Formats: sequence, structure tokens, C-alpha cells
Amino acid sequence: MAQLGADLFQSGGYSGLVVGFSWPSGIPDPLNYATTWPATGSGTTVRDNIVNSVQAFVTLLQAL
Repeated sequence: MAQLGADLFQSGGYSGLVVGFSWPSGIPDPLNYATTWPATGSGTTVRDNIVNSVQAFVTLLQAL
């Protein structure tokens, strides 16, 4: 992400915020997976990470 931000700045003068967001690979429908099965609450499973990421992304969008 740092390299992408640097490249955007160098090539086009972009000085805005670059936000990186990704889902784990190997899950055919991550949003359905995140919303259909509840998180375990342990914060250590892929499902927990997806659920936490969804809320973190919503919070980020609201802040922007």
C-alpha cells in the first residue's frame, strides 16, 4: 500500500488517503460467510477477522 501511495503521488500528484482492504482468499462469498455464521468472539478465526473487518470498513467509510 505504501508503494501504491508513492506511485500515485509520483505519477499524478495524488496526496490523498490510500486505504487497503482485502478479504481472505479461498472463501467463495466472504460477505455471505461473514453474515451467515456468527463470529466465535475469540478474534482468532478467519470468520472473526471477516466480521471485524466488515465493521471496521463501515466505520472507516463513515469517518471519510
